[in-house]
Amino acid sequence: MNAYQTAQQIGLTGTDTEIVSTLQSLAARDVQSADVAAWMRENGLWMITPDGQFGTLHKLYLQTTNPVKAGLSEWYASVFGGGAQSIRVTRPDIAARVAGVISLIAAALPDGDKICESFYALCGGRPWAELTVEQFAAQRLAAAAQAEREAAYAAVAARVNAVMAATATAMDACKTHAEITAAAEAAWGA
Repeated sequence: MNAYQTAQQIGLTGTDTEIVSTLQSLAARDVQSADVAAWMRENGLWMITPDGQFGTLHKLYLQTTNPVKAGLSEWYASVFGGGAQSIRVTRPDIAARVAGVISLIAAALPDGDKICESFYALCGGRPWAELTVEQFAAQRLAAAAQAEREAAYAAVAARVNAVMAATATAMDACKTHAEITAAAEAAWGA
């Protein structure tokens, strides 16, 4: 399934740019909150110990104001607070919020891009991470052309079926000239 087909399947709407942005944030599979907590601990991002909390994201949380703080609060609640069993990065609305937190991590750390990619590796990667608006538009146009071909084929098939029915009518010795003429006109759209 290509990106356009995926967008149609999950009901994405908007401009090509908006849809591509959403697709780029989606991961291949959801990730368990416990796995995210371990990933954060292993990367020194946010740790909870008997003596308190520390880590790069915790420090950022203490130093920032809304809306960054609100995003980090939601992240904390999802990962550590029991707010979620899994992080559903296959859902467009949640994936977009997660992408916001992940971009904060990328901006806050010298090797942030590498750490962010390691997060998405937990989720099986991002199938559409490299998708461009131009590629999506080409897929959309190809799908429209295919739909036109299928509609034309269906119209031809309907006409052929009607002609075959008219031929069968014409071959029936019990049919009158008027019945045969009516069947032929119906078949040819006369």
